[in-house]
Amino acid sequence: MSLSKEKRGMGFRDLMTFNSAFLAKQGWRLQTNSSSLFHRVYKAKYFLRCNFIEADMGCQPSYAWRSLMATQDLVRRGMRWQIGDGERIQVWKDKWLPNPSTYKVVTLENLGSEVT
Repeated sequence: MSLSKEKRGMGFRDLMTFNSAFLAKQGWRLQTNSSSLFHRVYKAKYFLRCNFIEADMGCQPSYAWRSLMATQDLVRRGMRWQIGDGERIQVWKDKWLPNPSTYKVVTLENLGSEVT
C-alpha cells in the first residue's frame, strides 16, 4: 500500500514516519511558541517548572502527552541553540560539544580527575 503509484502501489506514505514527523512538529511548537493556548495548557499540566525538552512523562499522562513524549528525543536532536543575550546559558552544565562522551567543558579543576 505504501509503494508509489508508479510501482503499482496505493501511494500512501509510511504512516509511522508521517505520524512521528507530525508529532515532532507539535513538540517543536510546545518548545518555541510559548504564547499559544496549546503551549499554555500543556505547560500547566505537564511541564510547569521546565520546558518541553526537559519534561518527563509525569503521573497518569494522557495518550496525547505520551505520543508527544515519544518524539521528544527527535525534537531534541534537531534543535540548535541561539546564544542571544546569554541569560539562559549555564556554562558548566550545558552540553557544548556534539560527542556524547565529552559533553562537559574541560577545566583545569576536573582535568586531573579524568586522566588515568
